[in-house]
Amino acid sequence: MSDNASISWEELSTAEGTQDARSVKSPWQEVVRRFRRNRLAVLGLIVLIILCILSLLTP
Repeated sequence: MSDNASISWEELSTAEGTQDARSVKSPWQEVVRRFRRNRLAVLGLIVLIILCILSLLTP
């Protein structure tokens, strides 16, 4: 093997550690990400918030 093709264990563990740290998300982070990508669900939430605010402001 040549020196260019060999990778030390430290480089390998560092590279794997940074990749795993970025890709690991909590379940709530995944829920928020999926919810924000669903435009119809976001629109529905906005409508519900507006209706709740209007119901509190009306006599």
